[in-house]
Parts: sequence; structure tokens; C-alpha cells
Amino acid sequence: LALAIAIIMVFSLMAPVSAAYDTQYEEEANELFQLDLYRGISKDEFEPDLESKLNRQTAAVMILRMFGEEAIAMEMSNSEAVRTLEGEFTDADEVADWAAKQVAYCVEMGYIKGYPDKTFRPLKDLTGREFCTLFLKMLEYEFNFEEAGETFGEVAKLDADETDDFGVDGAITKDIVCGITH
Repeated sequence: LALAIAIIMVFSLMAPVSAAYDTQYEEEANELFQLDLYRGISKDEFEPDLESKLNRQTAAVMILRMFGEEAIAMEMSNSEAVRTLEGEFTDADEVADWAAKQVAYCVEMGYIKGYPDKTFRPLKDLTGREFCTLFLKMLEYEFNFEEAGETFGEVAKLDADETDDFGVDGAITKDIVCGITH
């Protein structure tokens, strides 16, 4: 009986793992890659890394790239980025060097905020609702955070299923980000 339970447990753990790697938007990701709006894990080759979850610092980099503002953020000096981050967040030192300028620029522009405890939590998974919020802020829409997914769905003229997929409260993958962006 114990062996049977152990086997069932192993197989039940394996099913969600394989389901987590199902991607829907590889074609869209490739189109975004061709336009240099999405890089995945390589600047030169299409290696989309679509099954990975999106964290807060990566989202800042991606949103600026997708809206054509990354070059402006990169003009910021390293010391200016550090000052901005340290002035806003108690965990500023946790923001990766490769994302510091973009995160600092997003903070200065009001695209992103920290948490009430003055942290940014750069490695925290981003939710679909939070990514929709970033998009809507970049587009200068007025909206309620609780309805960011629905508002994004209306703005992008999405069907109900897509709106539900994109506006989730749980962590989203880079696959969903490419779907949102496309």
C-alpha cells in the first residue's frame, strides 16, 4: 500500500510539471524577437525561455524594451540609478546590475512602485494583473488596479478567455507576457 501511494504521489507531482511547460505564444514570441522587442535568454538567437516565470526586475526591462524606452533608461549613469533605487527601496542592493538602470527609470517615470514596507522585491514573481498594470500605465490609461486585467482586455479588444489568461492574480510566464504584448 505504501509503495502504491508513493508511486501515485510521484506521478501526480510529474503531471503539473509537464503542464507548466505548455506554451501558447511561441510564434508571437518569435515575431517580437524579430522586432527586437523580446529577447528571451539570448540577444542573438531565438531562445525564448517561455516557460519561465517573470520577476519584477525582468518585467521592468521587458516593458521598457517593448515600448521603445530602454535606450533612454540606459543613458542613466550607474551612480544615478543606484541613488534612485537606494532612495526608494530598502532592498535596492538586490536589484541586479543588468536591470538597475531600467528599474530606476521605471521608478522615476512612475511606471512601477515598491511595497508599503519600502521594498521592491526584484525577484518576486509578477502577476498578470501587475503586468497589465504596467502596460496600462505606459499607455497612460486611468484604471483601478483591481480591474487592470479587465481594463487591459477592453483596451486590447481581447475575448473573455484571453482577458482571463492575462489578468490573473498568480505568477505569469514569459509565454503569457509575449501573448499580452503581441
